[in-house]
Amino acid sequence: MAGCDRAGLVALSLALVLVALSLGSSIATAGPPAAGAVHAASTPGLLTRQGLVLSTGVSGSFESLQVGGPSVLVDATGYRMWYFGCSSPGACMIAWATSADGRSWSRQGPASTGNGTVASGSYPSVIELGNAYWMYFGVGDSIVEATSVDGVTWTLVGLAVSTGPTGSQDGYMVSYPRALYAGGQFLLYYTGISGPTPPNAAIMLATSADGLSWTKQGVVLDRGAPGSPDGFNIFGTGVALVGGTYEMVYLGQQNNSDTRFLYAESSNGRNWTKGGLALAALPPNEALIGQPDLVVAADGTWLVYYAARSGTADLQIYLATGVPVGVGTASGAYGFLLPLLVFLTAGVAGVVILAWAVSRPRRPRR
Repeated sequence: MAGCDRAGLVALSLALVLVALSLGSSIATAGPPAAGAVHAASTPGLLTRQGLVLSTGVSGSFESLQVGGPSVLVDATGYRMWYFGCSSPGACMIAWATSADGRSWSRQGPASTGNGTVASGSYPSVIELGNAYWMYFGVGDSIVEATSVDGVTWTLVGLAVSTGPTGSQDGYMVSYPRALYAGGQFLLYYTGISGPTPPNAAIMLATSADGLSWTKQGVVLDRGAPGSPDGFNIFGTGVALVGGTYEMVYLGQQNNSDTRFLYAESSNGRNWTKGGLALAALPPNEALIGQPDLVVAADGTWLVYYAARSGTADLQIYLATGVPVGVGTASGAYGFLLPLLVFLTAGVAGVVILAWAVSRPRRPRR
């Protein structure tokens, strides 16, 4: 600094302060994306497909036509999956399978209700709470529930969520349940359908203190603007609570013939900020994809089990994995740290240089 005069030092310090103010303004205004907006994600998406993990069953079996609607739990004993299998359209029942690694699965057969029968239905969602298991699954146009002490033999409880009044968002059908226990209550996300002809679906929420009596909370995630990735239709979701943040993978359609998985985040499970692309369909085997279930591994990796088909009814279960980058940032949830560090450094340096330049003794003029 010996060669700099006072005016030069003052100019340099002011420049640094201006840089800091500029960066601070950009940090303050960047923020998360507006609710309802779908932001672009890096190609090809958040998730990387790992391939088929559970195919249709052998000819003549209860799951010979299709398998789908996976719901996966993981604990110290390994992985367990509940899913539906169909032998013909409309003839579906709940079954389960086990795995040591989440990729190679062993079928365990239909889920028993304890009296020699099995649970008929589709789209199961299972949570484990204390010493009990809770299952929610679709039957007709409603969602029913069952409980179990071992996850093998189930006791049917009855209706959980039914359709709303005619003309309401869920007045025609409620389907695709996805259960979660968080904040001392049960959360049941489901797709509410208002009529038989799409686009007519939205992601809705019901809550319960005991898992038995439910109160509808309305729509929590709706379709986007026309032409957006979920502008035509939105339904079927996987939800997980990760370190205080609710994460969601859901299905979006831009038109009647395409599907893709998108993702969203929420701080309270009710107000969601849409992110970008999670996974695009990959024909021919995955011409259409849907029914995602989000499982978060111990290392933070997302495991998304989902159903896909190439034709009209040939569903099978697949797996995709990925590491989330956060919603609304280019470099993840901590993408703001670098500009913040530059902001602080530039600001402090500017102030220090300015103070030194003003306070240092003047050289006598010659």
